[in-house]
Amino acid sequence: MALEFSMSSAPPSLNAIKVERERAAKDRATFRGKNIRFLIYFLTILVTYVVTMLIFIIPHLNDPDWGIGSYFLPYLTFVIFVLGNNLHTKYIEKPQKMVDAAIAELQATTQEELLELVGSREYPVEITSYLDNIATHERLPVRAEMNVLQKWMAG
Repeated sequence: MALEFSMSSAPPSLNAIKVERERAAKDRATFRGKNIRFLIYFLTILVTYVVTMLIFIIPHLNDPDWGIGSYFLPYLTFVIFVLGNNLHTKYIEKPQKMVDAAIAELQATTQEELLELVGSREYPVEITSYLDNIATHERLPVRAEMNVLQKWMAG
């Protein structure tokens, strides 16, 4: 997430949050496209491998000219699966989870959640001034700001 939420800095404007939400939504769509594309590539490789096994390897298992290498080719399936799974996790799943978390953090809180945090207690000047700065932008705090406020209050 490109936006930084901190008690020591001014809260971002509503436009900056909207831009960041749009960027995160675009990233999410990109990762969904990559996910589908990866699945198509992986299935194509796997189907090609299975067809090759059925047409070329299995009929010639008893042929000594093919050598012992034909016995080890079925284990290539395991290598293809592990490699594909690792690549998918590294390049698609982990970044997609980070984008999903960023989108969740940029969701506006409800009035009830704000009242639950603020309640009727007296808070230090820092919290009230930060909430007033958010109010000057004519918006409610986003979840990331609520988390910052809760961490600051916790110590």
